[in-house]
Amino acid sequence: LTRDGGDHVPKLVSFKDKFGPEMGCFVEMPVELGIARLMGMGVVEAPTGLPPQEQYERWAALALEAIEGFDGLYIHIKGPDVPAHDGDHEAKIRSIEDIDAHFFAPLLDSLDLKRAVIAVTADHSTSCSRKAHTDGPVPLLVSGGGVSSDGVDSFGESASRNGSMGHLKGPEIMPHLVRLARG
Repeated sequence: LTRDGGDHVPKLVSFKDKFGPEMGCFVEMPVELGIARLMGMGVVEAPTGLPPQEQYERWAALALEAIEGFDGLYIHIKGPDVPAHDGDHEAKIRSIEDIDAHFFAPLLDSLDLKRAVIAVTADHSTSCSRKAHTDGPVPLLVSGGGVSSDGVDSFGESASRNGSMGHLKGPEIMPHLVRLARG
């Protein structure tokens, strides 16, 4: 875990050396920018400050353009975290719906899912009632490539408990995704 200020630049193993693929990092937040650079990932800076629908549409177009230069692209979208910290359940739902409609819909319409593997998850859960990060498990959706349907037809913590991947710990996710992408 790399956290808070320090007196030197930490030496991290490059993503390529650790996992194999040449990755790009689609960054909205300065912390992701720093981690991406420390791990030798290509950086795609996401424009911010636009209305959510326009921003997510621009991000989808930018992601589709950027993926051509990499084996994979890590995309971190902070959107739903902010209203959750404010305790605004309805705004969190709207944020997720905006991301689904204006980022994922155009992205998925343009990708060949026979050649691409898509994973959707969260880096942590943020409870609207607690207005804070919690240690609860987060859902993981994986589609494309050779991934077969497991019958789970919705995306959320409860539905994911019934998924075929079972309970993966954070460090197990990337090796799993790389195996799926390689077929």
